[in-house]
Amino acid sequence: MVREDKVISLMEALAKLSYLQASFLEDMVPQMKLRGRLKPGAIADITIFDPETVADTGEWAEGKYSLPSTGIPYVIVNGVVAVSDSKVQMDVYAGQPIRNEVKD
Repeated sequence: MVREDKVISLMEALAKLSYLQASFLEDMVPQMKLRGRLKPGAIADITIFDPETVADTGEWAEGKYSLPSTGIPYVIVNGVVAVSDSKVQMDVYAGQPIRNEVKD
């Protein structure tokens, strides 16, 4: 969609995948005000990728949808490297849950 079809720019795609999603949820989930943006005090996960080679390798077949994507050498979660040299670090549990009250 971005690279092959050029329907939207890379910057538009990145915004749709991060900041705009967090912004949409802010009213319902206040913790989202700290997510989806890189700024002091924010909770940010950073994905370092090669825009020329990044690709989704998952399929909707049993056992295949959990394959790692290609073209993503590093992912940093809460300041901790979770993917290094394109390998998932199996002993890293740096994510933080996003909780919200359940309303009737």
